[in-house]
Amino acid sequence: MGIEFDASLISELASIVGQEYVYTDTESATFYGSDWTKVYKPAPGAVILPKTIKQVLSLIHISEPTRPERIADGGVWVK
Repeated sequence: MGIEFDASLISELASIVGQEYVYTDTESATFYGSDWTKVYKPAPGAVILPKTIKQVLSLIHISEPTRPERIADGGVWVK
């Protein structure tokens, strides 16, 4: 996996989307972390699958102080 995230941040993110939509394992990082071209080999520290715009905004708000790089939908960089 890539960047290691603090367990408290992962818990906080899970409180927004639900633990079942937070993945920190290598298999999920490989599956969700590659784009359709298969050219780039990103190594996400966590994969979060929000379902609503409100969840996306909450995730950005919570993670803003640490400023991790975020990718939305496997290719659009959001900062």
